Amino acid sequence: MPSNSREKTLKAMSLSAIIYLSRRQLPAFALSLFLLSGLQYAFEPAAAIAHGGGGGLARDGGVRQIGQDSAQTEPGTARTQTKNGPQKPKAPLLTIHDKWAVLVGVGHYQDTAVKPIKYASRNVLSLTQTLCDPQIGHFLPDHVLVATEDKVTRQTLADSTWENWLTKRALPNDMIVLYICTRFVPTDDVSDILLLTSESKLASKETSATSLSSILGEVRRRTQCKNIIAMLDIAPTEAVANSYPYGFGLLMQSIAKKSGASIFCADDRMLGSTDDPQARQSFFVEYIGEGMKAGGGAMPIEAIASYVSQIMVNYKDPADAKAGDYHSHPLLFASAENPDLVKMPLGMSVHKNGDIAGVKFGKSLAAVAQTDPALAAHLAALDQSTNGQGELKQLLKAQDEAAARAEKEEKEEQEDENDDAAPAENVDFAPYMAAMKKSIQAKWTTPKGLDQKTVVAVFSILKDGRIAEPEIVESSGNSTIDQSALKALADASPLPPLPKGAPKKIQIRYKFDWKVTNK
Repeated sequence: MPSNSREKTLKAMSLSAIIYLSRRQLPAFALSLFLLSGLQYAFEPAAAIAHGGGGGLARDGGVRQIGQDSAQTEPGTARTQTKNGPQKPKAPLLTIHDKWAVLVGVGHYQDTAVKPIKYASRNVLSLTQTLCDPQIGHFLPDHVLVATEDKVTRQTLADSTWENWLTKRALPNDMIVLYICTRFVPTDDVSDILLLTSESKLASKETSATSLSSILGEVRRRTQCKNIIAMLDIAPTEAVANSYPYGFGLLMQSIAKKSGASIFCADDRMLGSTDDPQARQSFFVEYIGEGMKAGGGAMPIEAIASYVSQIMVNYKDPADAKAGDYHSHPLLFASAENPDLVKMPLGMSVHKNGDIAGVKFGKSLAAVAQTDPALAAHLAALDQSTNGQGELKQLLKAQDEAAARAEKEEKEEQEDENDDAAPAENVDFAPYMAAMKKSIQAKWTTPKGLDQKTVVAVFSILKDGRIAEPEIVESSGNSTIDQSALKALADASPLPPLPKGAPKKIQIRYKFDWKVTNK
């Protein structure tokens, strides 16, 4: 989006925050008129249907807010009479006693059939920084739980939300923010969304993934809290996206209605958020942060949603010349039983803020730290740090460096593939195999005092010559001899790089066979 257009939008959003702060002194109709500008409301499910069988929602340039029409009243509700006509009595503001947040990001999966999400961890850390900023988000750091990558399992996800951490702290009059960034698959009957954790397997999705409905429903039931906003930065697997081109907008609407939570989705079809490579995060997280900062934390949720939507609807990737390419379009589902929640700011101040050093990184990290001294020392330093913002910036920097390394390795691999023009079958491996055998034999120390023994090992040689995945497949029957074979492989690594034209790795079956004397 052009910078001048974004500045105009930000100015408008800032004005929205000013109006919010002073709305007790403003006429009710003036506030409503401003907040609803740029928003499209659809209170009947039929009004949101764009494709009969696909489950997607229509797009029209503004954030859609699906929920109860707050301008309507129940039968018998009194209206006040003024010279301008009937006016609905002002509803009292929600009273928020405290705020809690759980932020989850999974970008890499054990199941190789699941494509990684590039900036999942970065999204979590960036949003954490915004929420815990004492000038913007006003969340106490020890009220925020963060879990990323392999620390997110089915059990730890349940433990951090509806089984332990959150439900033992949040009370009915608190605000609960859930941010989830991962991939998902629908259930077989397409009645629910299953969130994938690092350990999830597509072949056993029903038992290894986590139901979104269960998370939202159990948090609602166990805390008795109606002030739940779920920010979903999730995307389907590639296979699911191909099977459901119109996405899962109506399914998400159904989940929101049943759970009682307000849901802010990165995309109306649930087909995934667009990434910003320069900022190394999703546009969804980037513009939520911008909207909160523009209003100093006082921006209502629905105004933030409107800002994010306006940016994304007008976004065009300059590097993408394809016409009609897909871009995400955010969608806000307002809770029918608590529509006033989206009129509240995420950054409301409910108590004196601490510093970022108190952010906890979840039970899973603590468990890992018991067997990892380096991690334990890092977590201790994080908890005791007097410069918590600096600590989080270091984490963000580390995430940037990791992403940069991954991109560099991917680029180098691509360049290697382009350079290796010769088919693998035309590569003469004989000289390489002779040199490999000589290197391994030179590192092998023969055990003494034993009869003739044979050991067979398999291992891979990577492109750069490293020996990987060594394993004994035929034991000698003597553990000392077996270990000597594995040690020889470890000491011989790395070998020279594979010859030009070789594949990324080759697998070797190597036989250690010798006759031992008693000398």
